[in-house]
Amino acid sequence: MNTSWNEAKLKTVSFDLENRMMRVDLQDGRGLLIPLCWFPRLDHAEAADLAQWEPVLEVGIHWPVLDEDISLEGLLRGKSAPIKQLKKHTLTPEKLKEFRKNLLGFSQKQLAEALGYGLSTVQAFEHGTREIKSRFENAFWNLVKENSGQ
Repeated sequence: MNTSWNEAKLKTVSFDLENRMMRVDLQDGRGLLIPLCWFPRLDHAEAADLAQWEPVLEVGIHWPVLDEDISLEGLLRGKSAPIKQLKKHTLTPEKLKEFRKNLLGFSQKQLAEALGYGLSTVQAFEHGTREIKSRFENAFWNLVKENSGQ
């Protein structure tokens, strides 16, 4: 079986919109589950637009309507969209929770400890009972950047 990204060939792409995930199947039988939050254009797209993907020489995926291109190499290496693209969207309580889980793989407690905040503060931000302050948002994006190698 292939383990090398440079030999990977695209087979199909499908979406689980309820769980906000994209599934990419490769010709060698591997399947990748990718959180849509990694790619804001895809995350905010309509189902009909997501369905209009095209293979790019079996090594990438292109959405003409969304002007989005993703390489299999990047997906296999676990790379999301650049942080500057992710930061264009307001960090809502829902996005904070999704990014915490899918970009960082952190629990609320781990995020609180990493950023020097109390657990109750992070919980309040995620539940929307407290407004997310710019200081917290900046610290959050810096943590994402550190943990993604960008």
